[in-house]
Amino acid sequence: LSSSSRFRAPTLLHGTMQSIEDFSPYALVSLSNVLDWMSKDDVAGLLGRIGATARPGTVVVWRQLNHPDDLSGLLGRRFASDAGRA
Repeated sequence: LSSSSRFRAPTLLHGTMQSIEDFSPYALVSLSNVLDWMSKDDVAGLLGRIGATARPGTVVVWRQLNHPDDLSGLLGRRFASDAGRA
């Protein structure tokens, strides 16, 4: 298979994660370092919106380095963790 038949070019967005209302067009959502600089309420809202609008199988990459709270409890049941990659 040629690469063009399997993969599309990434879509680059200019703005903030909070400005995205619908995550269904995306197969990959990278939150690396994004959550570190948000309030816990804003994190809960963003994760809730991703969980409600992303398609099943969407990969969400999340790395938490600087947020003072453990945010894993905000993921809810719509998210599944891959322990082998955690």
